[in-house]
Amino acid sequence: MKPIELICTINPSTISVEQLVNFKAAGMTIARINASHSDIEEISSLVSMIRSSIDRESIKIMLDLPGPEYRLTGYDKTLRIKANDELILVPKEFVPTDEIQALQTDYPVFGMPNMTGRTVLFMNGELRSIITSAGIDQIKIQFLNSGALRTNAHIKINDVHHEIPYISAYDRSLIDYAVSERIEMLAISMVRAASDVRDVIALLNQSSQKPTLVVKFETLESIQDPESIISLGDAFFVARGDLGNDVNPVSIPMLQKELVSLCNSYAKPVYIATQMMSSMQRSPYPTRAEISDVANAVYEGCDGITLSEETAVGDYPLEAVRLAREIIDYTGSYSFSVQALEPIFEQVMNTVSLKPIISHIQDVAERIWHNGWAEANAGNISWNVTAQITSLLELFEELSEYQHFYIVSKTCSRYRDIARDPLSNLILVAVNEDSTAYYPPNRVPTSEWISHLSIHQYLRAAGRDETVILHAHPTSIVVLSQLPEYDHGVDLSQFLPELKIYLPGGIGFTSYSEPGSVELSRKSIESLPNRKTIIWQKHGILCFGKDIDEAFDYLEIVNKAADVFLNLKKLI
Repeated sequence: MKPIELICTINPSTISVEQLVNFKAAGMTIARINASHSDIEEISSLVSMIRSSIDRESIKIMLDLPGPEYRLTGYDKTLRIKANDELILVPKEFVPTDEIQALQTDYPVFGMPNMTGRTVLFMNGELRSIITSAGIDQIKIQFLNSGALRTNAHIKINDVHHEIPYISAYDRSLIDYAVSERIEMLAISMVRAASDVRDVIALLNQSSQKPTLVVKFETLESIQDPESIISLGDAFFVARGDLGNDVNPVSIPMLQKELVSLCNSYAKPVYIATQMMSSMQRSPYPTRAEISDVANAVYEGCDGITLSEETAVGDYPLEAVRLAREIIDYTGSYSFSVQALEPIFEQVMNTVSLKPIISHIQDVAERIWHNGWAEANAGNISWNVTAQITSLLELFEELSEYQHFYIVSKTCSRYRDIARDPLSNLILVAVNEDSTAYYPPNRVPTSEWISHLSIHQYLRAAGRDETVILHAHPTSIVVLSQLPEYDHGVDLSQFLPELKIYLPGGIGFTSYSEPGSVELSRKSIESLPNRKTIIWQKHGILCFGKDIDEAFDYLEIVNKAADVFLNLKKLI
């Protein structure tokens, strides 16, 4: 199984060295510091405590920035709220008097029209209220449920959006601090679009020491185009609390699955956060639903589970860490055994690195089929995807013992089958010095694989950049290869001058040998130097390209030259 991180939120007000050591022993791998509830002085002291008490190599520190969010101030202890209680909110600069007891907020909503009746959420929706009246300098709310309103509580008003700069002065100071202190991970909050991520990256790029950038999906805007964000970040949070305030909460499970799958396809870590084992704030045991929540997140393919209030303010923080790690490890081992039953081929092919390659293969296969250049199961394809798969080896440990990887058309596959259903008609071949593996294992590559592999090895050894070998049977080329004058070396470029532009090394030629034979492979290598195409007598053509489109270009132009030659021959 891949390693699953256990991210524990550390409260600088309550944490001790003994507790940190116990957290690590129980399975914590990342210590998260929520900067929304601390100043830089407190954060610095906590970082020093963590680094002096725990081996830096075994525990990473994640500094989680507040982002463009709003908070309540003006009270110094937790308030006990009952349903139907009323409260007044005032601007931060307003000083409450004896006549008006109120809580301050930096939320710039005072004086906005049509505020009455809107829902106000506190602490990821744990407390909910409704606006009963609103004026230029105060808003009156009535609570819809009971609960504890913690100090510096997060506040959000539904359907109110503000165009404010993404990086606040405080966030900027935290970024500078994280870089200077070489904090391992930096999480950014309330991201709205890829441009917010680029703003942070621009700041980080000013230094050679950059932390891992963890981007949180927790706003409606961020999930409108998640791939534009995933392409920029290093790792990601599915932060279900704030996200559930922006979208219908019933959609959260499916959004979680989709975001985890997307991050997996980009081979980037994704962590799940918010209320994973929330009941353990007050109970030494999680609910059955919470156990299932953690287990399902692991089974879906997440790379980490986050404990927030459970370890920051809960009564049973160490028990929460122990149980979370137990659930992760048990589910991870079971999940791995179940996933092993699924073809690793499909998992690899569905990554973002390989999907475009499969799409290109499908497109070219359809063009060859429609052009009538491969009867029945004639012709085949191989693509050296070593560069792409090497970047995925952390996800697919089984492949790490191999050095080279190829996507190959399976034996007896037709081009029309590849065009209709590529994944059912291709195979992944993994090769090292003394062994070869096929994925799926019940498939074998094309009968011409011996020639393909020999040519790929030659191209690699020669330092050439062609990665694709395309074999087809265009009728004109098959006919041409059997004419005595071609066997004696006729130059097709005299009939199609453009040929020299695309293929300055000319066209290779091999006399007839049995398809799939070692002899045919040997002859192909002998005629290969400086050439990007080889005509196999009575058996079509091989074309080599940096990608499949380039290889197909060579196939088209040689076939055109053969057509011109044969048509002129008819006229003579």
